[in-house]
Amino acid sequence: MGVSRRAVRFVSALAGDDSHLVKTLRPSYERLLVWSTRGQGLLQTVNGRERFRIDPRHRMHLLETYEPAVAAYLRERVRRGSCCVNARAHFGIYTLCLSEWAERSP
Repeated sequence: MGVSRRAVRFVSALAGDDSHLVKTLRPSYERLLVWSTRGQGLLQTVNGRERFRIDPRHRMHLLETYEPAVAAYLRERVRRGSCCVNARAHFGIYTLCLSEWAERSP
């Protein structure tokens, strides 16, 4: 995580996510993130293994740790070319992971 993201988290934690300051600055910060990634998205890592580029405005939905035991179970069983269905995908963390695992090289 870059210095700027750490600083923003610090200010947000100090002032509070619902503070007037944070609510006022958030849209500008999000535009800066979109601009700084040149439309390619922020690189996020889930469970220390899966890496995805996501729209910075949705960064809070892709958690750094997300059910690691379930992810490990699925990762071991999904093979290249597997047909995967993720019913009731909330923000699609498993959808992204299943897609990666089914496309990976043998």
